[in-house]
Amino acid sequence: MMRYFCNICGRSVAAFAQSAEGKDRCPCCRSVGRHRAVAALIMGCARSRTELQCLEIGGNGQFFRKMVSRLTSVDLNGPGVDALSSVENLCFSSESFDIVLSLDMLEHVVHDVAAISEMSRVLRSGGMMLVTASCWGEKGPTKTPEEAGCAPFHIGMSGKWDCRCYRYYTEDSLCDMLHSAGLRCRVAKVSDGLLGILEINVIVCTK
Repeated sequence: MMRYFCNICGRSVAAFAQSAEGKDRCPCCRSVGRHRAVAALIMGCARSRTELQCLEIGGNGQFFRKMVSRLTSVDLNGPGVDALSSVENLCFSSESFDIVLSLDMLEHVVHDVAAISEMSRVLRSGGMMLVTASCWGEKGPTKTPEEAGCAPFHIGMSGKWDCRCYRYYTEDSLCDMLHSAGLRCRVAKVSDGLLGILEINVIVCTK
């Protein structure tokens, strides 16, 4: 019987469990495929650097804290975060972090252009920003949930469907916004059957 592996908790599992995104939830640490895809990219960066300061926006850092020298988690009101702050006005000095994580967060921010500007500001030159977001397609404009025919609420950190979604991007529209903030970006298509990752797209930005 094939066994799978979770690169976040380091455990082998017989199968991944169902999540809102597919059959990709680790039964041990409860990470899903996008978390393991981002972890693989962080680990690749960590191999070439000895000290890494990481900022996770809109998460509590539980999946990535062990992979970097220091991880700071921030959210407006999320439980278990290290700092309470709006992403549109981050409470950190410029060029403070080697890695900035924005995972399925930007679609829930009222002013996403301001948020990207702030994320770029706190990212160090030569650093890496990893971005995932809810997209309705690969090409075309950003749409409201009504225009995209998609859900206006997502599961929040509370575990309830109470997280307002203001928009759905496409890879093109999100990359255009990131470019406008002075970031270079590419779409990394991460696939790994052993890790339960079936072509998860992560936008990798550098400054």
